[in-house]
Amino acid sequence: MADDGTPRDYYDLDAILAENQKLPCTFLFEVPNAGYLEGGSEPHLAKGTTVELPFWIGLKIADPVRFGYVSLEIPKPYTSRVRQALEAASRSVNLRSVGGSAGWFYDVGVMLNDTIDDYPLRRILYETFRDRLLEVMDQSQHASARHEVSDASLSDFIAGMDEWERQLFSAGEASNKAMKAWSESDCTSVKIMSSRRIVTSTRYTEGVSCG
Repeated sequence: MADDGTPRDYYDLDAILAENQKLPCTFLFEVPNAGYLEGGSEPHLAKGTTVELPFWIGLKIADPVRFGYVSLEIPKPYTSRVRQALEAASRSVNLRSVGGSAGWFYDVGVMLNDTIDDYPLRRILYETFRDRLLEVMDQSQHASARHEVSDASLSDFIAGMDEWERQLFSAGEASNKAMKAWSESDCTSVKIMSSRRIVTSTRYTEGVSCG
């Protein structure tokens, strides 16, 4: 929390977009004049009705201390079927569209885990991110070298990246391009100075007695 009581991610656009993803909520009792949430003609929302609500609303009305109106259900992107697919071959799963996650697979998963403390979910989030990270950085190098995405498998992988992965991909691609531009530039004096520093440092190290 910030000093004024404002959450640290209050102004974070990524967090705002992630919290607007839908979360299945089952109402624990009838709610008068809320039938419109289900999209039907009934004026009231019946007990046991499951409605998909934005994450931030679902969390608030599920709080047993303040409201306790609903119980939270596991969203489609984190069901056992998706988890099994990720465990089998995480690199081939399209995280941008799986279960309607809209590219916020990790963000929503972390918030969900903080709410329900689901260890298997925490494990699958960690392992998926770890297993795909090398591929993300490797593909960013290939993309920067080619200056365009021409390989079909590369295009498919990039299209299926989560928002976290897209940010890492962009950072890796930009870094590789900057390094290549520098290495091919005419900054001869800078390179010579760097080389001289390395040589001087090496000579100094060789002259130091460890005895």
